[in-house]
Amino acid sequence: MIVRLAVSATALAALAGCGDDTTQSKPASGAPSPAAERVSDWSSAAVSYNTILQRCDQPSPPTRGYVARCTRKWRRNYERETARLRRALVGQRPSSRTCMDALVRAKSLARETTTVLRQAFESYRAALDNRPYRGPPIPRGTSVFGLLKRADRISKRDARLAERLSTTIRRRCAT
Repeated sequence: MIVRLAVSATALAALAGCGDDTTQSKPASGAPSPAAERVSDWSSAAVSYNTILQRCDQPSPPTRGYVARCTRKWRRNYERETARLRRALVGQRPSSRTCMDALVRAKSLARETTTVLRQAFESYRAALDNRPYRGPPIPRGTSVFGLLKRADRISKRDARLAERLSTTIRRRCAT
């Protein structure tokens, strides 16, 4: 009885994949676009780096350079994906007004996210290493935790927007 049930289940699973391609739904995302892929990859790298930056707690006893070591892999990956995104966007020729708007917005998101992540990283590193801050200008009186919270909020928001932009670029921009 169990053997028949196993054979029936296997046959059913094998037949479930059969059929012609006309019944299969096609992805609505459009043709592959290098710029769209770069936006998507950048978004993933931003989320990963932000997550690590938010969770990189100082060990006890404090160790100089800990934040830089803790975030190094993800920070470098983020920097690499940001550079790849910028190169892809520079090489992209807008085929429509919608495409141009999406490309400009993607550049803007990358710039904004990079600035806030760098501010948060440099401020956090300076505070834990007990040294002066040497990053992009920040509003006077802003705490390290305020910068980390701002970086978290902006990078998550921009990552969501970037995924939508990736879809727009894929659909509206000719390669």
